[in-house]
This record gives sequence, C-alpha cells and structure tokens, in this order.
Amino acid sequence: MRFDEKLRKLLEWSGRSLRELADVLSLPPTTVSNWVNSGSRPRRDKMEKVAAWASEEFGIPVEAASLADDDIGLRWRGGEPVFVEKTSKEEPFNGRPRYIRSGFEDVELCELPVLGRVPAGALGDMAEDIIGTHVVPKFWTGGIDGCFVLRLWGDSMSPTLRDGELIVCDRDRAAFPRDGQIVVARHKGEATVKEYLRQDTQVLLVPHNRDYPTVSVRPDELEITAVVVGRWQAMPNV
Repeated sequence: MRFDEKLRKLLEWSGRSLRELADVLSLPPTTVSNWVNSGSRPRRDKMEKVAAWASEEFGIPVEAASLADDDIGLRWRGGEPVFVEKTSKEEPFNGRPRYIRSGFEDVELCELPVLGRVPAGALGDMAEDIIGTHVVPKFWTGGIDGCFVLRLWGDSMSPTLRDGELIVCDRDRAAFPRDGQIVVARHKGEATVKEYLRQDTQVLLVPHNRDYPTVSVRPDELEITAVVVGRWQAMPNV
C-alpha cells in the first residue's frame, strides 16, 4: 500500500482537509497535495512530521517506517487505524482477506476467501462456507475487508459472466448500488446475480441472457449482498 493511499485514508478518518494538514505540518498546501494526488513521497524529515501528526491525531504510536513501507497496509479497526504487514502466500490463511507479496515490483495482490457458489439463473441458495482462497489484483477491490469470491452457477448473465466463472464481490459497496452494476442479491431469502437498475418505485434485476426474464421487485423486498467488482475466467481448483 503506497504512502499516498495511506495519507488519503488518514485524512478521511481524521476529517481534516489538505490545507488543515498543511497548516499543522507548517508546509505549503501544494506540497501535501502533491503527496496525495501525484504520488510523490516526502523526504525523511517530512515523513517523520506526518507520523507525528498521525500519532497525535489518533492517539496511537505511528512510525514513519510504517508509512513509507509499501509492504505495510492500513485499515480501520476498532475505532483506530491499524498498520498490517503484507503476508506471504505460504502463511496459513485465517479466513479473512489479506494483502500478500506478489514478488513483482508495482504489482499489489490480495488473497480473498472463496465462499462457494451463487446462482446466475433462477433464484436459488447461495453457498457461504469457505471452500478455498483466490488471489486477485488489489486494484479490483479498493479496500479488501468486505471482499470475497464466489463461483457462478448458471447462464442467466451469459455472455457477460459465464457458468463456472469466479466473481470478486465487495460487501462494502452493497449499501449504494449504482444503475448498471452487477450485484449479488437476495429476494425472499433466495440469491441471484443480476444487473441492478432502479426504475421509479421498483428495482429491476436484469439478466444478460435473453432466455431469462427481468425480475421486478420493491426495494424493501430486496437485499443487495454485494457488488461484483471483478471476474476470473481461469478455473483454479478451489
């Protein structure tokens, strides 16, 4: 996780603006803006200033090295920022999404749990037991805490998504689905994968295979479980 990503998260969690942080650090706003928006990194003395600010802002010890090290990620847990070192793929998986070392420069990966399969056809049951893990590019997910993988079952989303494909899903985006996004949804306790469209007082669950009908439901009858953010056509054993 790069320094600019960490700084953006710290600013978001603190509620401070770029200008406010620049004032605290006694630096020009353009300098802080370049760190956040251009990907430039501060010199060691300025990195120490940022670490000191974060330590005071959040009441936890923050080391400059943890901000500078790309192998250390940052997440919000228990009401405070937590620095998490990337793990090796060889280390045991504990069931939670994690960043891992890719072995390639500038390639960031994360390992996600595979939670069985989900119907892409008629409404049906979704399996949610962890049956394995899958490694995907980090840029698919943004933040990984709410992400998981499902194997698709059925052809209602063909040719966009095919039977047997792995789909990467993000629970954190489920609260605000946008028109045109593909979602994992529950209707009357049963699951499906469809394109989401809001129409007046109804929600349309739209298949991409013309052999299947569009389902129209009231918003209060529907639970959006996750938004699909990626797909994996290769079929690893999971």
